[in-house]
Amino acid sequence: IYPPSSPFNLEKMCFEMNLHSSQKYKYALLHNELFANFDDDNIAYGESLIKRGLYPFSKDRVKQPVSNSHSFVVRLHKGQTYDCKYYSHSYRIRQVPVVKLEIHYGAVDITSNETTIRINNGESINLNSNFSPVVTSLADTSFTLTIYDEVF
Repeated sequence: IYPPSSPFNLEKMCFEMNLHSSQKYKYALLHNELFANFDDDNIAYGESLIKRGLYPFSKDRVKQPVSNSHSFVVRLHKGQTYDCKYYSHSYRIRQVPVVKLEIHYGAVDITSNETTIRINNGESINLNSNFSPVVTSLADTSFTLTIYDEVF
């Protein structure tokens, strides 16, 4: 289908093969993964780099959230934790889902990718949801959690 020099000739489509011909086919199985899609699970949930929490490669940059969102209020007592990890249910993800925390009262530490960020009353922050952000309440706290995803 594609020129031999293109990277798309790694796989053969079913209509490119004639299993009833006299050709001998050789198959090989890898011990280690060679390639992984960043955005596509190929119907095997958790196969993409996004859903493994390995993409985007720049951990500190959050893209502008998509317009589709779902919000709810979370209340925590001092010392409680809340896992904000969210994965899109789409097989092909065009934009990494983003979570936004808006603190109404109290203070929290957010741990994501071995980094801890403290936000206080009246502050907000956007985070990539696939980097497993975990909120730890430093006092009785209430915040709005908004999830931005293209499938809502």
